[in-house]
Amino acid sequence: MKKLNILQPEVRVAYLNGSNQGMDYLRPFRDLEPDALRKDVGNGAAQFKELMEIIDSQKKPPKCVIINCNSVEEGLMAVDYLAVFFNREDEARECLDSWEDWEDDCESDDECEEYMFDTEDDGIDSCFTDGEGRWQEDPWKIPVVKYESLSMMFPMVNFAPQNSFMYGGAASGQNNMPGWYYALKESICFVARESDRITVDKLKRYRENKHVFIIRVKDEDAGMIHECWREHDQEDVLEQLSEVAFEFAAEIVNIGADEETMKNYRANLFENFVEEKGYALTEKFPVDNVVRKITGEKRKNEPSFIGKAIDYVTRNIPKGAELEEKHFKILNKLKMFAKMDEEKKEGKAMSRLENELIGMEDVKKQVKRIVRTMKFHRRRRERGMKNSFYHNVFMMVGAPGTAKTTIAEILGDIMAEEGLLKGGEFIAINGAELKGQYVGHSAPKVAKIFEENDVIFIDEAYSIAAGAKGEYDSFSQEAVAQLVSELEKHGEDRLVLFAGYGGTDVSEKDNRMKDFLDINPGIKSRINATISFNSYSADEMVDIFMHRAKMEQYTVGEDADAVAREYFEERRNAPDFGNGREARSLFENAVAEVAQRVADVPEEEITDQMLSEILAVDVKNAVEQLKLGDAAQRGAVTHKTKLGFVG
Repeated sequence: MKKLNILQPEVRVAYLNGSNQGMDYLRPFRDLEPDALRKDVGNGAAQFKELMEIIDSQKKPPKCVIINCNSVEEGLMAVDYLAVFFNREDEARECLDSWEDWEDDCESDDECEEYMFDTEDDGIDSCFTDGEGRWQEDPWKIPVVKYESLSMMFPMVNFAPQNSFMYGGAASGQNNMPGWYYALKESICFVARESDRITVDKLKRYRENKHVFIIRVKDEDAGMIHECWREHDQEDVLEQLSEVAFEFAAEIVNIGADEETMKNYRANLFENFVEEKGYALTEKFPVDNVVRKITGEKRKNEPSFIGKAIDYVTRNIPKGAELEEKHFKILNKLKMFAKMDEEKKEGKAMSRLENELIGMEDVKKQVKRIVRTMKFHRRRRERGMKNSFYHNVFMMVGAPGTAKTTIAEILGDIMAEEGLLKGGEFIAINGAELKGQYVGHSAPKVAKIFEENDVIFIDEAYSIAAGAKGEYDSFSQEAVAQLVSELEKHGEDRLVLFAGYGGTDVSEKDNRMKDFLDINPGIKSRINATISFNSYSADEMVDIFMHRAKMEQYTVGEDADAVAREYFEERRNAPDFGNGREARSLFENAVAEVAQRVADVPEEEITDQMLSEILAVDVKNAVEQLKLGDAAQRGAVTHKTKLGFVG
């Protein structure tokens, strides 16, 4: 298992001079090596990669670092990584002279360690004060201060008489100032919202500190640490931030990565937390599913939440045990997870429509139009208003492989989620399957299909009219008659989708769905809308290929997409072009070519990269195999073999 050095920041509380005045401070992990950040970035923490630029480009640590990030915890982890490196530098070591002087007076090394690395489980320290009850500074203990506290306090500090200064509701003299007020030598960290007005005047008191870290959290993610805010013009905020950066010669870094990278990082965090807490996972443990359940959408950048969830699950499980997925079902007892499941379920099908399907923008718009229209009619019914009868009967036309069945399933799921259907039972059948095996069998067969299913997808609908000799026989007539009856009876409480070859890209003589509509005027009159599926472009086919590779955790090598695009451009002109199915076929054949290539490598030399990388040569060989197969299916002669006899 790849090991991350920092799983979460360690934030503690200090109570100074025996008072109830608490102060948060960050304790960087002193035992880490200076290259801990580089190792963690390599092991999945790619959101911190910009920090590497500070470390690699600086001859000495910068005075001030402004960190733009998604959450407070993410920002504190960035400070943690930087502090480990900064404190190892020569200038930072000089800051430890005061500790060395104190260590000379210690009776033993153990006594020094106990003082420098308090390990009380309650996370509270009360002894780190100087003789006057003020915070005793230490480069390995960084005060964490809400910037709003600085903003609210300084006008009072600058202009109010000392004896009348109020803090925490009581008259305060100098010794009752917050602990961080006197942290003027070592590092200090301020946490602000990105809309906060950060100014030079507010920070100049800390000009002589070794390092000043300013964490700027996105407004929507900072609510947990800020209670009152004054909104400022964003342009003004950024201008003043630039002045701070200029005045303090600050480095500005952005923390973050794409969702797929963060997904892998959270899975890595989970596995490391499990190991650190003394447990193991079963061989087929569904890490991604469990982590998704724990983190949800709102807590996706909170590493400590993963650790706390594991603590809750394992509180009655002995150390060393293997954890199974069923152990994490206990989280459902907590309202926060039950509510999260409800939120994730709501709109899940619509999210699939938006995010999982390549292209198809017109189709997506038509699906949304259907759903909105049905919701409109439902609202009228619920309010007792006069309501017209709305048939949930639609037609899908297009070439094979254009995701008609997938769209039908998603549309059915959307209607079930929105409460537009009583249930979500889905059936996909061929038109010919509506016909019975003997006279009188077709009608009850069709009726049973409508009785048992909520979403009925009838592909190649025109095949209902084709008898044994391609004729509209008595079996077809009986099935069609019952079909018309069911459409009238269940027009509102069922979703019926007729699909097949047709549309504006097809000539009239080849429009099979038109033949279906001509069978019986009663069918055409009950179809409320037609969804047209256009064939995919070559670029969309490449996107489908790449999406499939990503979903199955393959990387695609340089120029491989160009080989695939050239193949798809050629295939689009073929009369039997299969659209999305061809992207799937090319991907599966490319994987087969990877298998052939790796088979010749000695077992001890096979790496994870070899097992998960599709190269351009693999795609090229897959194309050749597909072309040979196509030629064989069409009966084309690709070569001649001479036959003879040996005398």
